[in-house]
Amino acid sequence: MFKKLMGQVPTIVIAATTAAIFGGGGAYAAAQITSAQIADQTIQSRDIGAAGVASSEIRDQSITSGDIAANGVGTSEIRNGTITGADINDATEKGLRGAKGDKGAPGAPGADGADGADGADGADGADGVVQPIYSTSAAMPVTAVGGSFGKAPDVRATELATVNLAAGKYVLTAEGFFINNAATSGDTRMQLAVRVQDGSNSGWGQDLGTCFTGAISTLANRESHCSSTRVVTLTQAAAVKVYAFGYADDQGSADSGKVNASSYVTVLPVQ
Repeated sequence: MFKKLMGQVPTIVIAATTAAIFGGGGAYAAAQITSAQIADQTIQSRDIGAAGVASSEIRDQSITSGDIAANGVGTSEIRNGTITGADINDATEKGLRGAKGDKGAPGAPGADGADGADGADGADGADGVVQPIYSTSAAMPVTAVGGSFGKAPDVRATELATVNLAAGKYVLTAEGFFINNAATSGDTRMQLAVRVQDGSNSGWGQDLGTCFTGAISTLANRESHCSSTRVVTLTQAAAVKVYAFGYADDQGSADSGKVNASSYVTVLPVQ
């Protein structure tokens, strides 16, 4: 019996010793093993119990892609709404966008906009001013009746007035009034002539208006009248002369000095 017991003692002692070191030493190991006793990269996933590592065991920003095994992070490990564009690299983000789509068809034309309100009327322009030119002569006796009107040396027309005009276009109206200062032969007709002479005193000049009376009365203190209106153009400045003249069919001069003549000329510039 004793011999049997003696043969079992070493086994019991070894077991007791092992239990003394490890069986009751769980708390001791936890207190004594630190990172200093663990070689880098020696702890593996099988050395960590389920739920053994949580956020309280991980220092913020210390986990990198090298710490995560392939397929180690899935949708179950990511909280909704926490991944942003800053967490995705450019190449991956470009791939997520997909190819550029075809250009869409043009949209239908929009409806025309409403007409804008009328602008305010502009101010009226100043009235244009046209300044007529007037010429009135005093009554003068027509001293020479008959003969030549304007050819030297027998010039018999009586000059009544001169109107100086610049080059331009005009409406020219001339009126002649004649009154007998004595009884006449009744054969004379009076003429009012508006002329621009050619400077040589050799002819009629440029006619700007001519009018005639019928045969004047044989009685003294009787009046006669004639008028003309004409559109005229002067290519250069000119002195326009107004003449009175009398003639009979036989070119007689019996009524010379018996008729007084006066003229009224209105010149209106036009465009």
